[in-house]
Amino acid sequence: MSKDSQKSNVDLVIYAVVSPGAGQSYMVYTEDDIQASGGIHAIERSLEKESYWFVRLGVIVGEADPRGVTFTDEEFSKVAVSPPPDAWQIGKRNPGFRGPEVDWRVFRAIFEAIERLLRSWNCAHDGTVDAYALKELRISSECLVSLTNGLRNLRRVHEIACITVIKYWYDPSWPEPHTLDLALAEFSLDIPFRVEWSAGREIVAVHVLPLFHC
Repeated sequence: MSKDSQKSNVDLVIYAVVSPGAGQSYMVYTEDDIQASGGIHAIERSLEKESYWFVRLGVIVGEADPRGVTFTDEEFSKVAVSPPPDAWQIGKRNPGFRGPEVDWRVFRAIFEAIERLLRSWNCAHDGTVDAYALKELRISSECLVSLTNGLRNLRRVHEIACITVIKYWYDPSWPEPHTLDLALAEFSLDIPFRVEWSAGREIVAVHVLPLFHC
């Protein structure tokens, strides 16, 4: 039997997941995986347990052979788009989980502000890019409530959060999104920031302060 005759097309369900255990990652499930896990609801409850946020991106076609399942970059690009903010489901590792809307929106605004800071550190050299990604933002539910209560009273609050960062590399010719598989290092640091009410599209504005303010 030829290798080609051993291959078969399979549908793959793709999720984007943001978790303190892995940063942003993509989970791929075959029909067999879904059945073995107890159905799609059971998979989503597992993702909810371990994540800050997760979202189902869609279904692509892959190839299965005796060694496993593969898919092309072109096929993955069909679903690897930025979902609208309201498409993401909130996971239990998010300190705003099952809290009022303002809590999880403030946490997301802080997370995204730190992500922007880390992207500004990216550096190209020798044909590759050294990049930085936020893995974990250590803000407890109690701290988050304190922040939002402070906003109601003071309109502007300052805080310092410990974060975990993954340094990784990629070739700029590779299609996006870039995964964190090629990690070079992982480290923690304290990030000072200011949160205030916003007159713009978002409910709050977050400003990451210079690190020497720590």
